[in-house]
Formats: sequence, structure tokens, C-alpha cells
Amino acid sequence: IVVTDVDMPGMDGRSLVRCLRKQRHTKRVPIIMVSGVMVEEGDMVAGLEEGADDYIVKPFPMKVLLARIRAVLRRYTAAPIETPGYERFGLKLNPETRQVRVSGKPVKLTRKEYDLLTLLMQKPGRVYSHGSLLETVWGYDLADYNDPHTVATHVSSLRKKVGKAFGDRIVCVQNAGYALEE
Repeated sequence: IVVTDVDMPGMDGRSLVRCLRKQRHTKRVPIIMVSGVMVEEGDMVAGLEEGADDYIVKPFPMKVLLARIRAVLRRYTAAPIETPGYERFGLKLNPETRQVRVSGKPVKLTRKEYDLLTLLMQKPGRVYSHGSLLETVWGYDLADYNDPHTVATHVSSLRKKVGKAFGDRIVCVQNAGYALEE
């Protein structure tokens, strides 16, 4: 696991994350970003969208950092999905290779976008609340972080990347959460 500050001399944390995600041998290394300077919502969203698995604002107790490390590692060591893949509405998702294709063309997703899409495709029609998505996909403890804007931002980005035909099928259920149409 890599724990990096966002604001560092030389290569900043976001550049480090981009560099690690581009390299074949490091693209799946878990990364947690921390910052005491870049603490605005936009900073956190940018760090997560660059590919970080978590973003923690300083100051924080060491117990919180250790719990977040354990949560990220649990997601990385979870048993793989035992399925040949999912296919709906022209989108194919292969859990073994973590590849997504729309109409045969590869779609590049961030780790969180991929995990969000996988969850929605596993149970089409099921409505996932913002809180359950933050817990399941992001591994957050809702007592520490419960911002539905994080989910909305990732859903919006996911919809754009997968295209209108599939993206329109990821629906917002008012006052409830998100679901993939059946």
C-alpha cells in the first residue's frame, strides 16, 4: 500500500498516483492520499478520480489511518467475483481482467467507477442508497464520511464514459439512491 501526502516537493501526490496507475506493475497497488492543505471537496474528488483509493484530511488519529488502511486492503484482498462476466445493453464487464467494453470498444474507468459499475451490474433493479454505496464501493464508515456528492460525481463521470445508451440506464431513484435498470 502507498500512503502519500498530496502536497510534496518535487512530484506532488496526485502526479505520483497518475504515474503509479500508468505502470503495469504498480497500477493495482492500493493508494491512500492524505493532506492538511488540500482539504476542499474538489481536492478530495480530484484525488479520488486520479485513482486514489481513499483520501484522508489531516489531522487525523493514527487509529483512523490504520482502520482506513485495513479497509482498503480488505477491498484488494477480497475474493474475486466468481462469474464469467456481465453483459447488458451493449456493455460487457469482465471481472477477471477488470475490462469494460461498450459496443466492442474498451472504456477506461477509474477503480471506483469500475467497482460502482460492477456492483450495479451484479443486481440490476436493486436500488443502492448513497450510504450503502459509500460503504461498499469506497469502504467509508458513514460516521466519518457521508457525502452523497461523492457518489453523484462518480455516477456522472461513469455515465459519460460508458455513453448515453448505457449511461441513461443508470437511474437516480429520488430520495433513495441509484440503480441499473433491469
